[in-house]
Amino acid sequence: LPGSRLSGYDEIETVRIYKNPGKIELASRYEGERIIGKIFSADEKNVVYQGISDQYRTERWALQCRKKIGHIFAPYMDPVRLPIFMTLLFGGSYSDIPPSVLSDFSVTGLIHILSVSGSHIALLFGFMFFIGRAAGMPQKLSVLLASVLIVMYGILAGMVPPVFRAVVMGLLTAGGLLCSREGRALDFLGLAVLVMLSWNPLYLFDISFQLSVGASAGILLWGKPWALWLKKH
Repeated sequence: LPGSRLSGYDEIETVRIYKNPGKIELASRYEGERIIGKIFSADEKNVVYQGISDQYRTERWALQCRKKIGHIFAPYMDPVRLPIFMTLLFGGSYSDIPPSVLSDFSVTGLIHILSVSGSHIALLFGFMFFIGRAAGMPQKLSVLLASVLIVMYGILAGMVPPVFRAVVMGLLTAGGLLCSREGRALDFLGLAVLVMLSWNPLYLFDISFQLSVGASAGILLWGKPWALWLKKH
C-alpha cells in the first residue's frame, strides 16, 4: 500500500529513460513523483515489511476504496471486463487490460473513454446537483455537495493531470454558481493551469498535462468557429 515502509538491501539502479520521441516522457514524471531509482531484489527474503507510515494516507485510502469497489463487482464480471470497468470508472488500470483489448479500443477510436477527465467530472457534478434540487435542497447546498463529490472522485481517480484540471475547473464553476457570477471557460482553464503548475511545476513536461490542457484550449478557442464553418459548408 502507499506509505508502506520496507527495509532491504540490494543494488539501486537509476531509472531507465528511453529516447523515444512521441512517447511518454517519464523523466519529468519520475522527478515530480520523487522517484530517484529502483531496487530489484533477487530474493524476497531481502525485503522486510516494517509497517505503515503516517504519510500518503489519502493515496492509501483511495487505493483501498478502489479495491473494495472492484471486489463488489468481481463476482459479476469476468477477468477481462472487470479491469475495463474499473478503468472506465477511475482510470489507471491499463496494465490489467489485455493488450489485444487495448488495441481494439485504439483502432476503433474509443481509447479516450478509458481516460478520466472533464466528462466524468461534469456528469458527477450535474447528477449530484440535479439530485439535490430534486430533493428540495437550496441551490447553494446542492452546489456544495456536488463540489465535495467531485473532489472525492478526483482523489479516488488519483488526481492525475487531466482529473486535476477537471476538478479545478469544476470547483471554479461551482464558485461562480455560489456567487451568481458567470465565468469564461478559457479563464477557468488558465487559472487551473496556474494552480497545477504551482502545485507541481514539472507538470509542464508531463504528456498527460500537455494533451489535457491542449485539447481543452483547442475546443474552447476553435470549437465554435469550426462548428460555424462546417454548418456553412
